[in-house]
Amino acid sequence: MYFPDLSTYSYEMSNEIPKALNIGWLSEEHPFLTGDVPSGIKAKIRHLCLRYRSPLQHRGYHWCEFCPRQETELRGMKYPTPLEDGVKLGSALVVVPIPKNEEVFVCPESLSL
Repeated sequence: MYFPDLSTYSYEMSNEIPKALNIGWLSEEHPFLTGDVPSGIKAKIRHLCLRYRSPLQHRGYHWCEFCPRQETELRGMKYPTPLEDGVKLGSALVVVPIPKNEEVFVCPESLSL
């Protein structure tokens, strides 16, 4: 699912998250910047995704189109394989508050993979 960065969040429950902006909703069909990132940035993104994980859980998982598909089967259903610490990502939003201007960034939690 794609939304342009910094566009108004409108996917789900948008009325309950005022001043929400999309960030990190990438798609293979839409170009985006790539390149080297500072060391430690992936760990910081993962920390934000775990700290600000939203209670807005979906009924199922979104499979990242960029990641190799690793799945676990349980009772006939396929789920993303949990990370080393047992966390399963791909079924919720991350809502990160930006106190300076009272906005929030909303991204898929799988951004931290």
